Amino acid sequence: MLYIDVNYARRVGVQMRNWKEKGNNLFNFSCPICGDSEKNKRKARAYIYPKKNNLFFKCHNCDFGCNLTNFLKRVDPTLHSEYVLENYKEGGHHKNTNIPKPDDTLKQYFETAVKPTFNAYVGLPTINDVPKENMAREVCVARKIPEQYWSKLFYAADWKQWVDEKFTGYDTFISEPRLVIPFYDRNGKMIMAQGRSLMKSKMKYLTVRLDEESPKVFGLERWDPEQHTYVVEGPIDSLFLPNCLAVAGADLGKLRNLNKKSTTLIFDNEPRNPITVKKISQAIDNGWIVFIPPKGYVDKDLNEAIQSGMNPGSLKLFVDSWSKSGLQAKLNLTQWSL
Repeated sequence: MLYIDVNYARRVGVQMRNWKEKGNNLFNFSCPICGDSEKNKRKARAYIYPKKNNLFFKCHNCDFGCNLTNFLKRVDPTLHSEYVLENYKEGGHHKNTNIPKPDDTLKQYFETAVKPTFNAYVGLPTINDVPKENMAREVCVARKIPEQYWSKLFYAADWKQWVDEKFTGYDTFISEPRLVIPFYDRNGKMIMAQGRSLMKSKMKYLTVRLDEESPKVFGLERWDPEQHTYVVEGPIDSLFLPNCLAVAGADLGKLRNLNKKSTTLIFDNEPRNPITVKKISQAIDNGWIVFIPPKGYVDKDLNEAIQSGMNPGSLKLFVDSWSKSGLQAKLNLTQWSL
């Protein structure tokens, strides 16, 4: 129940650094999961926000997210016990998102494969349809996104209006133009979307979902499970490698339905970020092939590599050359993160 969530959000808020109430049951503070950050104690990139009849936690620095139940359990077990008891008395029902979904739950999203059909539900002009001086098109040109994908990227002149028309449970957005990146299932049905800011904004990417059970995976409609799979963090990065999937704010190594022997995980190039280093180390321990660039490599992600002068062909060769597993991957990780 939302009023119970808001009460406990405020109670846990007294423990949080830089806690602020933004109105409409939106709270902003420094993330207790990643520290947010060691260099600047004024950084506040974590949010508790409303969605439907519950509150959820999300950090835009470490990408950790969960419902309020699991956030309280992690940061204040005593308060969490009170929260669970009060919901029980009131008859509230909260999902425990810490319980892993069985493989069969996600399996349908990876195995169904009929010919995709696009655009029927999006209701926005594609990048091919907008004028050359359009902001979204200029972003696609500047970031060298291949034109073959322009028909699957869209321009929303009013992001809030579009979300209100197509989704439910999102009432904190403002009217602003955004590049819209839809996520489809294997049948070509839109299951979620990201809106990339085109003007100065505190939130570069905003995510909305139609299907709460679907994986936050971009590129499923064009994925071939019989070919080698690449997995990256951002949807735009996935457009520069063949058969490439992207996760949205999730851990690359949690895609249990992929074959580890024929999948390469590509994390952002952040050797000084302990969270990234830890995720890569865990992925190696779990048997994944991982791309770790040579020490001194400066491009943060695949898109930056393309903008720096690589073409998709040379990028694939570079990624394959520096992708290892097991002990060799551990050695590369140690050298990269020094």
